[in-house]
Amino acid sequence: MYEKSGRDRGAVIIVPIDEKTGRIVLVMEPSKPEPHYWKFPGGGIELCDVDPRFPDDDMQAAYNAARREAEEETGVAVEVAHIATIPRKTHIVHIFTGLGDVDQLRKRGPEGEIPQAFSLGQIRALTNFMPSHRPILDIAVEKLTR
Repeated sequence: MYEKSGRDRGAVIIVPIDEKTGRIVLVMEPSKPEPHYWKFPGGGIELCDVDPRFPDDDMQAAYNAARREAEEETGVAVEVAHIATIPRKTHIVHIFTGLGDVDQLRKRGPEGEIPQAFSLGQIRALTNFMPSHRPILDIAVEKLTR
């Protein structure tokens, strides 16, 4: 029997939103090679995200990964909602929004990420916003304004 690793289950991207102000949290990773972009938190689904009671439930693992990645990279505990699934060439990416309290925002994540809250207008004006995350922003805005 083949057992999936966490990475075989895909990846997650989270659009963390402050429950009080509606500001959106982005992260920058200065430890990564340039160019440095502001982007949404996210990462691969890991084995620690798999609920041992439901080892074949990839969606539950994605929800767990979204909560974990948001808290690791920003310090903000979020309540997540799945808004889209995007197939990539090598894996699937699950997109989530996450409501939380930006007052919990940390100064730096464990891998050197710098989190910061922005208004929607500020994000749209950023020249160093990750180009591949612009469609994700549009999806989130569309889902949240329905």
